[in-house]
Amino acid sequence: MKFTDKSRSEKYLLIFASVFVFSFITAYCLTDLVQVVPPLQQPSAVNRRQLFGNYRFLNFFLSGGAPRSLQNIAPADRSNPLLAVIERLRQARQLVDEKKYEAGSTLLAQIPAQFPYITAKRDELQLRSLYAAKKLKSFIVYHDAHRSGSLEIKIMLLNCLVKNNQLQRARREFRLLFLNRNLAPFSKMVPRPVLLGMLTSLDEDFWLQKFSFLAKDSARAEFRQESPYCRFRPLVRLFKAEFAYQAREYAQSQALLQGGLGEKYQPFAEKILLKIAVRLDPQADILARRRAITKSSSLYPELLFDAR
Repeated sequence: MKFTDKSRSEKYLLIFASVFVFSFITAYCLTDLVQVVPPLQQPSAVNRRQLFGNYRFLNFFLSGGAPRSLQNIAPADRSNPLLAVIERLRQARQLVDEKKYEAGSTLLAQIPAQFPYITAKRDELQLRSLYAAKKLKSFIVYHDAHRSGSLEIKIMLLNCLVKNNQLQRARREFRLLFLNRNLAPFSKMVPRPVLLGMLTSLDEDFWLQKFSFLAKDSARAEFRQESPYCRFRPLVRLFKAEFAYQAREYAQSQALLQGGLGEKYQPFAEKILLKIAVRLDPQADILARRRAITKSSSLYPELLFDAR
């Protein structure tokens, strides 16, 4: 039969009860000190009401068919400013297509500059309408107040400037546009005598930049179209040699570089000849010729990284 010390058991029981009560009181007090942050309410992945509204806008804007009168549009859509502006733009476009330029311009003037995308479309259509109506001065004024990124609109501006005897500005605008663009868009829209006058007025520095741009893109076909308009024949020969080198026509390139280029272009010619020498014989001793090119600070770093 097993006996236990009753007084000793009561002592341990009292200690355990005291610890339990103390822990409970401590936890209760801490609840007033620690604030529980409520969980953030995550928005639903799909806002169905907004999605439906976007669909109605897109459907209204992209739907085909003839423009409707605003009175024939559902009242809910008629009260929405975006949908009303889209419908006015569509009506104006139809009027311009029907060559009713005055009515189209009047309707376009009623479209507020509230929505950037619609505003850009409005301005472009207004410029096309003014150009088609041969209101050239109005076109220039409106263009200066509402710039367009369309190349076609910018070429229209060139024609308007020339016809209004603003030749200096026309040449300046043409220089900026033609520097990194092909000749074809200008040939289609600018009268040939006018285009020829602009091309022949370009200076040597411009053609050097232009041909360098074409050479960087290996645009040999475009170079052949543009080079006849360049008055600086040594420069044309130099880039003919560059394009021949790119096509691995080394003999032709070397023949084009034999004399007649002048001192100005001789460092450029040496660069091409050095690249040809490396292509034909990678083991050749070209250190002396490379040292000669170091005198041209602009060509030497370019040559080091030119592996074409």
